Amino acid sequence: ALFGCPAAVAVLGCTFALFVAVWLGGFGACGLVASVVSLIVLAVGLSMDMIRISVALAVPEAGARRFLTRAIPVISKASAVLMIAAGIYVVYYWVSVLSSA
Repeated sequence: ALFGCPAAVAVLGCTFALFVAVWLGGFGACGLVASVVSLIVLAVGLSMDMIRISVALAVPEAGARRFLTRAIPVISKASAVLMIAAGIYVVYYWVSVLSSA
């Protein structure tokens, strides 16, 4: 519990913007039902990732830990590239939307 609470707050800080975007985007575009469905899909997807990571780290085999230890720097760099690409796309999208209005 001592580790879980600060970790939950940190995860909430990272995912809150995504949560708000999915909730309000679905609500504004398609109504309440689509917004709730989008929120459920988001929650299931995030939960699946957390479960996979937790199970992989709980595996007592040294090989899995060794693999994850080597893979984390690569995953970090790849996720940084994907995040930059997503940011560029969002800027491009809004510039095109706002310039056509």
